[in-house]
Amino acid sequence: MLNLIPSAKMGPFTLLLEVLALGPGVAIHAFALLSFMCLVSYLLRTVLLIEAPLNRWAHMGACVLTMGPAFVLAAVLVWAAAHHPERAWLNLAGAAGVYVAWWFGGAITRLSRADTEGGDVGWLTMGAFVTFPAGVIAAFIYR
Repeated sequence: MLNLIPSAKMGPFTLLLEVLALGPGVAIHAFALLSFMCLVSYLLRTVLLIEAPLNRWAHMGACVLTMGPAFVLAAVLVWAAAHHPERAWLNLAGAAGVYVAWWFGGAITRLSRADTEGGDVGWLTMGAFVTFPAGVIAAFIYR
């Protein structure tokens, strides 16, 4: 698969790339991993904004944690379409399920602090404008 440094042990990295290819039998596990990543990113974002509300670096980190999962999910959909083109449309449906977990992670942040923007549908829509066009274009390209 991918061997950037010949003497390096690429086992875990290669395994992660195989799982994120969303092939048959591992797609459920990959979507669970991606859902967990979205949920944790919202929780980390809330921690940053509570602990350092006026810090520029914390704000930048919160912005990255807000939109980062959308870019990761878009990259995974393109990677998966390249490796399993017959599953590209099914993977888009799975990505919609990840957005439900992403919203849920944001809704949980409201339990810690009511004034957070957790589960903000506007930010999730911006993420969808990143994720789904990439997945649809990859589905058409790799079919």
